[in-house]
Amino acid sequence: MAFRGFDKMAFHEIDINGFKVYFRRLPTTKKYLEIRITVRVGARLDPPGKDGLAHFLEHVAIEATEKFLVRNKIEEILFKVFDDTFGAETVFDLTAFYGGCNREADTKAINFFKEIIFHPLMKKVSIEKERKIIINEFWDDFHNKKNVELLRKIY
Repeated sequence: MAFRGFDKMAFHEIDINGFKVYFRRLPTTKKYLEIRITVRVGARLDPPGKDGLAHFLEHVAIEATEKFLVRNKIEEILFKVFDDTFGAETVFDLTAFYGGCNREADTKAINFFKEIIFHPLMKKVSIEKERKIIINEFWDDFHNKKNVELLRKIY
């Protein structure tokens, strides 16, 4: 279903203490927001020999933070604040964290984003868990015949 005048890529930008926050109201409801935070850290900035570091840090950031010491506390926030719409992605030159929330929860959502970006805990157990997940994601992509064919054409 298309909504007249709604550009799904158009976000408003606000600055909260030097922290850029992008949001948009969805046409289906006036009470619901999609919030996106981007950090200029992506694959392009991975140090030589450390390919995938930015993607790895994206994963570890949502495992535990100074305020949310264990993953089940983070899961609780993801469900209560974001209605299970939270996501993250790392691309060439940025990492993005995003999710939808009710307007009444926007402050909680923004505070959660700040927490995972500025206060992640690098617990040994989380590092090992996420290392295995990243390796599996890599092999899933590598074993995809179309991806392998594309890589052969490029290199």
